[in-house]
Formats: sequence, C-alpha cells, structure tokens
Amino acid sequence: MCLGPNTYSANELAKIAVDFARAVVKYSDSLFLHVVKKLDGCLTVPARHANFPIPSTGRRMASGPMDLLQGTLDVLVLRALRLGPMHGYAVSRWIRERTDGVLEIEDAPLYKALHRLERAGHVAAEWGFSENNRRARFYRLTADGRRQLKDEEAAWRRYAAAVFKVLEPA
Repeated sequence: MCLGPNTYSANELAKIAVDFARAVVKYSDSLFLHVVKKLDGCLTVPARHANFPIPSTGRRMASGPMDLLQGTLDVLVLRALRLGPMHGYAVSRWIRERTDGVLEIEDAPLYKALHRLERAGHVAAEWGFSENNRRARFYRLTADGRRQLKDEEAAWRRYAAAVFKVLEPA
C-alpha cells in the first residue's frame, strides 16, 4: 500500500512501470493485477471520475485510486461487453471487480460512454430485465464494436510498450 508521494523511490517506480509494460505486452492478468495492487493508493484523482494516470499534469502522487486517460473508458466498456450483453451497472461492476476495486466508474461517464458507443455503431441496445427483475437497457457488441475493440486493444498495447521502453532504466 502506498502511503504518500515518497513511498516509492524513482527506481522502484521504474521497476513497477517495467512490470506493468510486461503485463500489457504479454496480456498477463495476474501480473497486471499485481502491479495495479502495488500502485493502488498512489495516484491522485479517484477512478470514479473515469480517466487514466496523466503523468504530464505535474501533480505529485498522493493516495487515492487510479485516474483514467480520456478514451480509456470506451475500451474498458467494449472489453466488458465482449463477455456478452450487459446492462450499465453490470459493466461498471465487472470493471470494478476485474481491477480489484482500483477502477470505479461513476454512472454519468459510463452512460455517456455507452450512448457514444451506441451512436458510433459499436454497441447495440435493447430493453430487458435485470437479475433483480428490473427493467434495464442491455448493451451488446456489434461486429463493428468487436473490430473497434481489437484495434483499440492493439493501439493501447503499442502505446504502453513504447512508454515503458522510455521509462525502463538504462
């Protein structure tokens, strides 16, 4: 657990970054979660605001969950829907559980993302009933959404690998 901005040295953060890059490149869920748990509580803006760590802000690291880069929420939603049709709360719950609570998505950004993805033709929606027998809108990936997810996953992996090559100690 990170207790404040000086808990990790620059070398320790570089090692964590390299581990994260390896997890992204190898798509290792267990290594990814190990790194996320190490960083949990070390970044400034709560993930419930639905944005990724933004190093260029110049902010010092402090306690709190991770923040997301703009556009990250869309790929997370598409990834969740790859499992099958879900209503918004189920998407949010899957992301939270998959990241062991590090990423918590608030309703407003989630539903904006779902509507944006629907307008773009990446998801389709229809009304149904939730596990609590409540009326809910269920979203599913379209063929175009599956292609978009594949493209975005590849772009994120390339981007992360490039960033971590720069962060890796010489």
